[in-house]
Amino acid sequence: MAAKALMLDTRLPFTLREAVAAGVPAYALRSRRFKQVLRGIYVSREVVVTDEVMCRAALKAVPDPSAHVSHVSAARLHGLPVPELPDEHVTVTTAAARRRRRGVVCHVGPPGAVTTRRGLRVSSPERVFAELAALVSLVDLVVVGDHVVRRELCAVERLRAAASNSPLPGRVRAKEAADLVRERVDSPVETRLRLLLRFAGLPEPVTNYEVRDARGLLLRRHDLALPEQRLAFEVQGRHHVEAQQTWESDIDRLEESNAEDWRTVQVPGRATYQAPGRVLRTAWRAMRQCGAPGVPADFGQLSDLWRQHFRSD
Repeated sequence: MAAKALMLDTRLPFTLREAVAAGVPAYALRSRRFKQVLRGIYVSREVVVTDEVMCRAALKAVPDPSAHVSHVSAARLHGLPVPELPDEHVTVTTAAARRRRRGVVCHVGPPGAVTTRRGLRVSSPERVFAELAALVSLVDLVVVGDHVVRRELCAVERLRAAASNSPLPGRVRAKEAADLVRERVDSPVETRLRLLLRFAGLPEPVTNYEVRDARGLLLRRHDLALPEQRLAFEVQGRHHVEAQQTWESDIDRLEESNAEDWRTVQVPGRATYQAPGRVLRTAWRAMRQCGAPGVPADFGQLSDLWRQHFRSD
């Protein structure tokens, strides 16, 4: 029995049937040696349960050759910034292959772009973008798209084509979000700030704008900028406080900008979540003072569209 038990790698998720076939009695699975990660799916107690472990467990729960990790689960494996959502997600190509198990959402969808990630069959980044359209908000979806393009997991043109041709639920949202995706966006907060301004009807800043000298040498980059008005927006996140080198670089960049008649508006990273109205008022005032075109004279004249996508403070 002990020799057979060695055939079972308990560091990877396994089913009750696999355990019994390997000579591990069912009662042993209830001992402190193992833990259940999904109903009927176990691993060794010593295993750290990561996103990869949960995805492997989900595929064990849906034992079909067409099954692959999809939606939020695939997004996590690709390292994409997605909201915290419950359950693991797997997609199969036929209704007959669908399985129901607590903690696993099994989708039935047409064959699509599937890649390999950490040895697992996973929806491609552009497919994940289309899949998420039915699960997350428009802003969160654009955040994902910006991240996909910035990490060069998929070109923006390919992402937009995948969204336009998607046969999945949420195609309209996917297409709308893809049109809002921009290149060279470094963080989710930059995406949120850009969309906040756009949805309010203010001019959309250029992302990751480079300031160069007369010889073309790069002097600095601004997170978001209106170059004609020499107005920059810098997002200040927690990493700016914790990283001394980054903090000092930000101070130098701000001093250089002021010396060259650039106005820099500092935006706390959490403010787009907690106080978007105040961020918007600050940006509106700065744009008015810098003479940006198309900015209404009264704050109350801004579009209310932003309130549909951001919590009003």
